[in-house]
Amino acid sequence: MPKKVLSKQPEAPITEAEVAVLSSILDKATTFSQNLDSQANVIIGLSLAVFVFATSSFAGGHSQAYAMILAFFSGSSALFGLLAMHPPTFMRRHKSEPQSLLFIKEIGLHKNTSAYAQELDNMISSRRTTIDQYACEIYNLSTRYYEPKNALFKMAKNMFLIGIAVSFLTFVLTTLFGI
Repeated sequence: MPKKVLSKQPEAPITEAEVAVLSSILDKATTFSQNLDSQANVIIGLSLAVFVFATSSFAGGHSQAYAMILAFFSGSSALFGLLAMHPPTFMRRHKSEPQSLLFIKEIGLHKNTSAYAQELDNMISSRRTTIDQYACEIYNLSTRYYEPKNALFKMAKNMFLIGIAVSFLTFVLTTLFGI
């Protein structure tokens, strides 16, 4: 008895509704990252302002403990805030992780615009490939970009708040008790 050969039907291209859903997820991940950048800008500005205020008290030759603490923690907070804007490479990239065709550095790896256009055409013509590329980009943006930014931002915020609290406590203790 002869074997039946099943002809493989060509895969249907991705629908506009599916692209809209994937695009909205990608936009949401991008918006979260941009919101974190805005928050990091605020913490950097506050930290630097407090750092300048705290270090200006040293100009008169007075080295008060609360000002030194405030300068240390606000300077550290500004540093972590700056790192949150663009996390170090070791926090962002794992060599084993594939990059999507949407990743800016991946675009430059193609010989010319025609080669990249061909890759995009191949991606769009296959529903599975399109979904895989979007999933790869969303995953990488969320785990390799947003998470390190968020961790560094939290560190900057916590350093700033701890510095304010410890500095205030030191100020109160030195003022009231002369410690």
